[in-house]
Amino acid sequence: MRLAPERSAWHLAEREDGAILGVQWIEPHSDLPKDMADIATFAALGRQQIGVGSALFVKTLQVAKRLGYLWLTTYPDGSNVQPGDVITHAEAEAYLITHLELSIRAGLERIPAWHQMGQKRRSAMYSFAYNLGAGFYRSQGFEAITRVCDSPEQWHNKVWIKEQFVKYCKPGTSAEIRLRQRREAEAKLFCP
Repeated sequence: MRLAPERSAWHLAEREDGAILGVQWIEPHSDLPKDMADIATFAALGRQQIGVGSALFVKTLQVAKRLGYLWLTTYPDGSNVQPGDVITHAEAEAYLITHLELSIRAGLERIPAWHQMGQKRRSAMYSFAYNLGAGFYRSQGFEAITRVCDSPEQWHNKVWIKEQFVKYCKPGTSAEIRLRQRREAEAKLFCP
């Protein structure tokens, strides 16, 4: 998760029906050194979303509360995050890696061809799983991406790979354009 000093990013977690489960906001701040950023993670009420929190801008907290979000308050080790906590980009990356290792990796390693994929294909699958859930493989609604995983003979077919990935961009929703861009990037990474 590398951000240019002037950039901010939002990451949405959504259900299949388009309902937002949570949001993670990452933004550098002028009061912090250039290698640091504020990270805030929210989960919609009644939903469960794993996340890492850091310093929280008051304005964002107010908006999140108004929208019915809860601030997630634990680091990967389970310790509580406090308003004003600061972490570096390196620490944020380490937390992301911890999350991937603890919550995503096991689901991906169930894919029989996982060890054939190589780093770029695995990275595409990590991105997909991070966005749509680690348990996608052989799950209902994920038949196309499961076929991708189970079809090494098709892994060099750029057109087919892209067609399969873009099936997961929630057509007709406000997230469609953003998700299509993400799926196309994953397909390009999977099949350069």
